[in-house]
Amino acid sequence: MKENSKKFTNVKKLLVIFSLIICLTVSCKGKEENNNTPTPTADLQAQEKIEEPSVTPEPENNDTSTEAGKTGSEEQNTENIEEEHVNNGLHASPWINSDLKENLTENMELSPKEDFHLYVNYEWLKDAEIPAGYRKWSFKYGVYKTVKEKEKALISDENMVGHDYELIKDYYNTILNWDERNETGLTPMTQLIDEIQAIQSLEELTEFICDKDKGSCFSRFITVDVKPALSDSSKYIVNISPKSHVGPEGEISMTPGRQQTSEKKYVSELMKIAGYDRVEAAQMYDAAVSGIEPYFYYDMKLRETSNGFNTNEENTVIMSSDEIKSLTKEFPLMRVLDYYGVGDVEEYEVCKPGIIQNLDSIYLEGNLAYLKRYLIVTCVMKMGPHLNQDADKLLDDYYESLYGISEVTSDEDNALGEVVSYLGTPFYKVYLQKYDATETKVRITKLVEQIIHEYRLMLSEEDWLSETTKKSAIEKLDNLKINVICPEVWDDYSGLDLKGLSYLDARQKIIDYEWQLALAKVGGTCSREEWRNIELTTNASYEPLYNSININYGIVDGELYYDGISDEELYAGLGTIIGHEISHAFDSRGALYDKNGDYVNWWTEEDYKSFEEKIDKLIKYLSNISVWYNGYVNGKLVCGEAIADIAGMQVILKMTEKISDFNYEEFFTAYAKSWRSITTEEYEQYLFAADTHLLDYLRTNTVVQQFEEFYETYDVKKGDTMYLSPKKRINIW
Repeated sequence: MKENSKKFTNVKKLLVIFSLIICLTVSCKGKEENNNTPTPTADLQAQEKIEEPSVTPEPENNDTSTEAGKTGSEEQNTENIEEEHVNNGLHASPWINSDLKENLTENMELSPKEDFHLYVNYEWLKDAEIPAGYRKWSFKYGVYKTVKEKEKALISDENMVGHDYELIKDYYNTILNWDERNETGLTPMTQLIDEIQAIQSLEELTEFICDKDKGSCFSRFITVDVKPALSDSSKYIVNISPKSHVGPEGEISMTPGRQQTSEKKYVSELMKIAGYDRVEAAQMYDAAVSGIEPYFYYDMKLRETSNGFNTNEENTVIMSSDEIKSLTKEFPLMRVLDYYGVGDVEEYEVCKPGIIQNLDSIYLEGNLAYLKRYLIVTCVMKMGPHLNQDADKLLDDYYESLYGISEVTSDEDNALGEVVSYLGTPFYKVYLQKYDATETKVRITKLVEQIIHEYRLMLSEEDWLSETTKKSAIEKLDNLKINVICPEVWDDYSGLDLKGLSYLDARQKIIDYEWQLALAKVGGTCSREEWRNIELTTNASYEPLYNSININYGIVDGELYYDGISDEELYAGLGTIIGHEISHAFDSRGALYDKNGDYVNWWTEEDYKSFEEKIDKLIKYLSNISVWYNGYVNGKLVCGEAIADIAGMQVILKMTEKISDFNYEEFFTAYAKSWRSITTEEYEQYLFAADTHLLDYLRTNTVVQQFEEFYETYDVKKGDTMYLSPKKRINIW
């Protein structure tokens, strides 16, 4: 399952970093010495694509290049949806897009045989409203809201004590200290911008970006992380990857102009209140997008030739320190690695080294103006959300424009969301102190073990798998690490103290402290008792490098789990979620990792070919579904999560066979309710283009349509819209 772990209501401050910096880091300039917009140098003009080394090409998860949307020989282009037709869900096929409330009318004809999701959820969908500050409201957002209410009670509980509680309370208070933040104003950002504008040479630029006193206030062109090694997940390694830039002409494609317009307006207005020329800032934004940024984009040719199943792993290599030193000649890679404190390690894991090498064609004296603008705008985007109330209001306007949000949430809610995001481990530990989960952990662990047992039986009965592959698959399942509610090992935050610090200083100190925790692990042994990401979310996840399933406390609550819940409701909600996550061990990505979490092929060639054929059938099935006028599902994009949705239902239905008098009508109804949601049109478009999951109404209908139990329960026959002939039904496992 997936509900975004950082919901807008609680983390608008953090989201701008990811949705703007990671997804679209552009370049811009406010008050430059020269008012003329320079053109790219000859080196940039001559560069048409990024050259990769001789490794197997493969796409990012948010790739939208696809063969999907073909009707006959005509290819439908989902990137060119006409705005006036987007919300007309009546043009969708085979079911209307009921995530969009405007597609619902009074007295609609309802039948479980025609549109099961609408049949179950019509009254709720018709009457529900998206709360202020939200871009979506759903069954799982209701669970999320229950958890948020508990978080509020915790942060205001004067009886809570201990270092972890002091940390989260200190950070919460400093976020809300608007008097101090308004007094400081935009000065921290404008001081950095002035320093960048004063740079006169590439050498000075290098000194600037490698200055450790500058903190994480702008992008340094690459991403550095510490994680388990792909080839040997038992050890930690330094991972280097290029920045992933997703722009108006990149891989996330929404209604033409909306994302670009929203982001350009945000940058321009923030620069304006900082004292710079708004028009010039907008012009520089455009120049940056058309100039320097395309050379950070992953080569789209790789996507066009990809089979859609692989991920970054296929383009990741191990490089020695000597190889890293010679990877770039112009770009100061070793200096940047020294800044991060990892310039002296023996080996590195490098994702897409050809793109990093391509920085040499950008990091040139003749491109100094572009490089400076790039730093300026990343500075604006990284620091803007953390300054004064004027800047905060612009961020609200940005999300309103991009996601159709009409109102904003309270400062207290946003502050609490940022605390949970930045201090996830301390907050989680304090939450467990206040809300004991001992009994819940025992029951949910037992449920996970039961589902794993059923998966074992399913795998042993697969007639299309050879005994060799089947044996490896079952070994992987038996070695699956079950993490329920909380990890066995926690990072130690006793050395972090935020007392007396300003908001910006406290935030930077948290970032620095967590990076030091990561550096201490380099070269060390990776424990499967750890969780890679610890945060109180309404979510569950599978970690391929750990071969583990993580059930967060935030999802074991609300209508998903409560005292007295029936087996039908438990299995339909939390049960299918757990089944979904376990199946990721064997989906199009998880199938590439072995029982230890190592990126190792454990398939016979013939078996993997059969696996790909099954996935190809799924992709074709999904790609014939449209969600609005001319908007066909990108089967390649969503196939991994769709496999998990179907497999999660399949394993639970196997379990229900053993329960006498099991009420399948209650079960399927509860399943459909678990995916009910209403969404703003703007956010629905974003999800459709970028999310690796199907839209919610499709997560009901496309799943139940595959199983005979559904047909028998509702007497679905040939000719009904919910009917899918047996030979067309999807059965990966």
